[in-house]
Amino acid sequence: CSFCLDGVDDPDYLLPTEDGATCGVAKAFADTLASDDDMCQLTKLAETLCCPPKPPTTSPVEMCSFCTNGFDDDVDDIIIDFLLPTMDGATCVTAKDFADALATDDDMCQTTKLAETL
Repeated sequence: CSFCLDGVDDPDYLLPTEDGATCGVAKAFADTLASDDDMCQLTKLAETLCCPPKPPTTSPVEMCSFCTNGFDDDVDDIIIDFLLPTMDGATCVTAKDFADALATDDDMCQTTKLAETL
């Protein structure tokens, strides 16, 4: 059972358990368990309190895009007021705002981009 692969931040940190276990005790106990043991999964819950924090990812998240070239000038009012059939009454403008807040690998990004053809 793997527990805090990068080590325990503070082995003496007291966990909120009835038996007063510490992070060091949890790590030692986890080392005796098989990864498919139910107790392994229960013990791993303490990782959020015991493991050193992971450094933030440095690679930027690619954001979803929707109508990146804007809306056609001659049909601007029609497109902006057009209700997208699968988005609960959203307009193209609200669909763009929604898409701009999503990562490209989000399934909702791909669903929203289907409305670009409208």
